[in-house]
Amino acid sequence: MYPRRQPFSGFLPIAISLAIAIVGAAIGFGFLFQAAFASGEEVARYDVTPGEPLAFELTRGMSPVALELAVEVVLPSGQFATKYAIYDCAITADGSTVWAGQAGAIINEDMSQSRGLFDEPHRYWAKRVLPVLDVPVSDIYELTAIANGELDLEVTGFTLRIRRNVTRVNIPLVVSGFIAMTIGILGLVLFGVRAVFKATSAGS
Repeated sequence: MYPRRQPFSGFLPIAISLAIAIVGAAIGFGFLFQAAFASGEEVARYDVTPGEPLAFELTRGMSPVALELAVEVVLPSGQFATKYAIYDCAITADGSTVWAGQAGAIINEDMSQSRGLFDEPHRYWAKRVLPVLDVPVSDIYELTAIANGELDLEVTGFTLRIRRNVTRVNIPLVVSGFIAMTIGILGLVLFGVRAVFKATSAGS
């Protein structure tokens, strides 16, 4: 008398691996997204004019603060080499640099959008979230943005968004989530190949 084969015995490890991958991805990407884009309270949004300093106020009670620079460009159509609209930016207070870096858009041919003669052009927002800032002193801060070379794209918007009392990224938790996701994906591959091999062997 042969033992009865369990029809779902091969499926269970795959289901468990899939669940681990999904939970890990939810934890890793979810906490990153929540900290970077959704936490805290938006207190101000400014239009940035390149070449002209933009003054804004930050207070210590707003810490931790998230600053987001967003540049809107018109997506080109047809074939083209990679196009750039990059700005060198700096945030200063009382003559001291608090942050310096770049913001802007890099558009390659894969993002090309075809449109008819009378269609509105497609636009794209390129966002840069700056590292979370602990406001060192309540003061008036200044943002300057200067074009880095000639702009290849038509820029139709440039904004600074400020959110107060944001949630810091929990690095150990995010790393744990990505590790779990990786283990789940490896399990899916391993047990999936094993199930296919068994099914092929049984049918031969």
